Amino acid sequence: MDSTNLSSGTRRTGSRTPRLALASLVLGILGLVGSVVVFGSILAFVGLALGVTHLRRSNQARAMGWAGVSFSLAAMVCSFGFAAFYVRMLPQMVAGLEQGTGSGGYAAWVGKPAPDFEVTQLDGTRLKLSDLRGQRVVLDFWATWCGPCVMEIPHFAKLHREHASESLTILGLSREDRVVLKKFVETHDVPYTVASVENVELPEPYAGVRSIPTTFFIDASGTVQEVLVGYHDFESLKRLALGPENPGMVQDR
Repeated sequence: MDSTNLSSGTRRTGSRTPRLALASLVLGILGLVGSVVVFGSILAFVGLALGVTHLRRSNQARAMGWAGVSFSLAAMVCSFGFAAFYVRMLPQMVAGLEQGTGSGGYAAWVGKPAPDFEVTQLDGTRLKLSDLRGQRVVLDFWATWCGPCVMEIPHFAKLHREHASESLTILGLSREDRVVLKKFVETHDVPYTVASVENVELPEPYAGVRSIPTTFFIDASGTVQEVLVGYHDFESLKRLALGPENPGMVQDR
């Protein structure tokens, strides 16, 4: 009787133990997938706890247990990374909402002369916005770490390659270090002009740019035609870059 009970108890224990490893692995994978919305860290934490418990209590399915622990740890790291990114972006998102289209925002500049400024290009040469008078200018505020900004780069590159001969200049401005920008431009083969404004005191409305990407469309006479905030597709950018030179409106995302 005792022997039978002992054997039965062992079977029950053995059947339960691998379930912890399996649960840890599943939660670790789900946590990794869900890390982009941060809440994946909760699943990862539970998965990590189950995985560690399994490894401490059993010699069975240890590979699965270690896999669960590894996925859970990776998910937690990714979740914390995304959380840090969102915290960093939140002030810019709020500022972008506050900027809006009111009289104190970009709308007040549509139809007015674009204030002049001077920057140093990545090759070391100086460039003034006024030097581009007589050309249409697409002035894009962006950053290498900004996903929507990077998504727009192929659109600007295509505009440059197809329409630079039509007196269209694209100027990308970032507050990042020149070394970072130069490496990015070389790696991604960015064909248009890029400059760092890391230590440049820009006039308004450029100084007030907090949400990126923010793009100013300036006509050949130096007048602000339109301002876009957020990502936009190629056709939208092309329409504003090459369209009739009549002041429009600020367009948010």
